[in-house]
Amino acid sequence: MTKHISSTSFTDQSPKEGLNNYELRACGSTYGWSESVYVSCSFEKNSSGGGGGGTSSLSAPTGFKLSQTSEYVKLSWNKVTGAVGYYALWYNKDEETWYILGETTSTSYKDYDVTAGATYIYGVTAIDANGNNGEIAYDQITFNGNSGGGGGTTSKPNTPSGVEATASSSYITVTWKSVSGADNYNVYRSTSASGTYSFISTVYSTSYTDYNVNAGTTYYYKVTAENSAGESGKSAYASAKINSGGGGGGGNEQHYGPLITEVSGSVSGNYITVKWKTKSGSGLGWDAADKIEVWIHDPIGNETYDGWGWVVDGTYTGSSVTSGSHKIRGYYTGYRDEYGSVKIAIRATNDYGTDTRTLVYMIDEKKWYY
Repeated sequence: MTKHISSTSFTDQSPKEGLNNYELRACGSTYGWSESVYVSCSFEKNSSGGGGGGTSSLSAPTGFKLSQTSEYVKLSWNKVTGAVGYYALWYNKDEETWYILGETTSTSYKDYDVTAGATYIYGVTAIDANGNNGEIAYDQITFNGNSGGGGGTTSKPNTPSGVEATASSSYITVTWKSVSGADNYNVYRSTSASGTYSFISTVYSTSYTDYNVNAGTTYYYKVTAENSAGESGKSAYASAKINSGGGGGGGNEQHYGPLITEVSGSVSGNYITVKWKTKSGSGLGWDAADKIEVWIHDPIGNETYDGWGWVVDGTYTGSSVTSGSHKIRGYYTGYRDEYGSVKIAIRATNDYGTDTRTLVYMIDEKKWYY
């Protein structure tokens, strides 16, 4: 099992019965890897069943699926209640050992280190707040170098859910929930709920911004998910309208997007905590936010936002919108990019627009940039 850590100790949560061999190397951003140091330890299971050395009561993730494109194999699964993250795993049949491919807070992972014609066994396990992992869900797939599922049986993705449309002063943003096994999404639009929905765009994220809209017109949107096996059915529609503005007609009230007034970040151990504040009432130039989303840049690129590798790490409504905080676990190994930085975005949304503030933490400098 390969594991990257920033501390000076490591606990093997799943040792094998008998002799376990470990290789230790140090890594610096400037000079690369050090020479290896080797150590061995004998492990004997406790027959009384006490503890197991840091295992978790979390169950194996459900809905575990494998899919592929010409470039990668994608692992996807359902969210596990109580989990703060997940390990994506690869099983070495010769060594009879699970290796960690990466750690993520999302419910998918892409492995680009694959060879056409090779068969791979992948797994995923949930991680609790104490850093312990639960049971493993696993399956195998033969990588064909083109689209297709495990064992040659790929099915169409499910129809997207959670479709929402939000109007700003000059455009409409459509969002939806990620669909397991989808390679891309197609957006359709109509000017009536029961009318003909015309295709307008293919996207590879879970949001789309429509700039080709007119004030005063209500637009209706449906979304489909697609992979190599075909396209899902169209989702339930979501609608939005840009206000016409101006006086007339009995005094049309003008509304605006939200305003983030303050962001900050702090680091403690392997955790980053980000905080935010927004305006809380109506007034000229802004309206109260309805939702806060915390986005984090994932260099591996498991999912996309409006740029490569941005994923939602937390969503907040209610009182947390006005003043709240969010904790990110495993930032050092999971989200550090080639420049030694971790990038986070706080995004406030209401029915009339969005406001986004970006935070960057430079790990080597131990400094925040806003």
